[in-house]
Amino acid sequence: MRKTYLKSRPYLKFAIAVALAWTVGAVVSVGWNLKSQSIAVKNNATAAARTAFEKDVVYRMWNSAHGGVYVPVSSYAEPNIYMEGIVDRDIETTDGKRLTLLNPAYMNRQVHEIELSRTGSRGHLTSLKPIRPGNAPDEWERGALELMVTGIEEYSGIQVMDGREYLRYMRPLTTEEACLKCHAKHGYKVGQIRGGLSVSTPMEPFREAVAASIRGIWFWHIFTWFVGIAGIIFSSNRLTDYYRRQEKSEQLIRNSLQEKEVLLREIHHRVKNNLQVVSGMLELQAALVKDPSARIALQEGRNRVMTMALIHQKLYQSQDMAQVHMASYLQSLVGDLFSAYGVDKENISLKVEAEAVRLNLDTAIPFGLLVSELVTNAIKYAFPPDHEDGKGEVAVSFRELEDGIYLLTVSDNGVGLPDEFDLDTAASLGLKLVHTMVEQLGGEVTLTRPPGTTWTISCPPYKGAEGAVNPPIE
Repeated sequence: MRKTYLKSRPYLKFAIAVALAWTVGAVVSVGWNLKSQSIAVKNNATAAARTAFEKDVVYRMWNSAHGGVYVPVSSYAEPNIYMEGIVDRDIETTDGKRLTLLNPAYMNRQVHEIELSRTGSRGHLTSLKPIRPGNAPDEWERGALELMVTGIEEYSGIQVMDGREYLRYMRPLTTEEACLKCHAKHGYKVGQIRGGLSVSTPMEPFREAVAASIRGIWFWHIFTWFVGIAGIIFSSNRLTDYYRRQEKSEQLIRNSLQEKEVLLREIHHRVKNNLQVVSGMLELQAALVKDPSARIALQEGRNRVMTMALIHQKLYQSQDMAQVHMASYLQSLVGDLFSAYGVDKENISLKVEAEAVRLNLDTAIPFGLLVSELVTNAIKYAFPPDHEDGKGEVAVSFRELEDGIYLLTVSDNGVGLPDEFDLDTAASLGLKLVHTMVEQLGGEVTLTRPPGTTWTISCPPYKGAEGAVNPPIE
């Protein structure tokens, strides 16, 4: 059932292959576009984190340039215990208001707390040798700081913290001259990496920004995929319909050709039968005629009719209704001639060598009549009763040369023709037929003697009435 279905739809496999290729292309395109969007989201988040880092560095520099900033002492801004020993850490205004000094790190921490509550972004000042325990690095920050010691200028990655996805970004902080006010006692020198500032930006806003674009990617890819599949199905159906119509037309042509072949085979069969009837009538007539010369003439006419009948018999029996297989035809023809004249094969042997060549009817009949006339002459005249040169032989050869010339040779080792013999002036009907048929084929005839007699006839491929040449056997 499946084979029948596939046979009725010859383009189905091709359509399936195209549909699979189209689907794979759509999937690859979706994947590439989604990957591009993911990279864009990460790049945008990284750019935002980098901007936040630069902003933190700028106001740290502003704070450091002023040697710190004094703010009123409160529960939100208590004196920094890590700045004990710093002169003027705490001061009092003329009206009695207490102020405490905020260094850049203290200010950073307070700003980051406000930023976390408002935007969800996180900032953290950290170091491998933290002064304040709260500045100790987490696992991700520790890995980044260790890389920065080796010369890495920035480090980023996506990480989930407290159930939210963040883009984490860190760059090192180096010791500057203004930093020594607080950090000289810890052994830091100008230019030395003191730690790093990490910025963690939530990914949700950036993903939401491209959500519409991603939905558009899915929509247009699915829409394009459906259109492509519909086009493939439509084209497959059209091609299948065309194939069915073509197959139906070809089937009608095959049926017509089969009918014509049957008709042509029947025509060859009827022509062969009619020629055999004529041959039989001539044979019966020859048996009733008492005049030897008349009997011989009737017998020769009968042989000529038999030669043409044999061609139609070969065509009737052959799978090719338009061409005669010369090898089997010449074997049958010469064998029948020997039988018709009652040749004793103990005295005269027969040798036929013919290549596997097929000739059309217009060419095969003249060649057959040539062989019939020349072999008949050899049987009748080449071996008289007083011939004592050993066993006689009649040889027939037919082959095709490289330049397409057909070469027919009929030879015998008999007594040969008289020296004064000339084919152009020969009075014999059979030899006149030989001369006429060679001219009809556009060929040449050569007579070689002695010993015996050898007829060599060369003819170009005969094109016949419609210009159809003889094709070679495949």
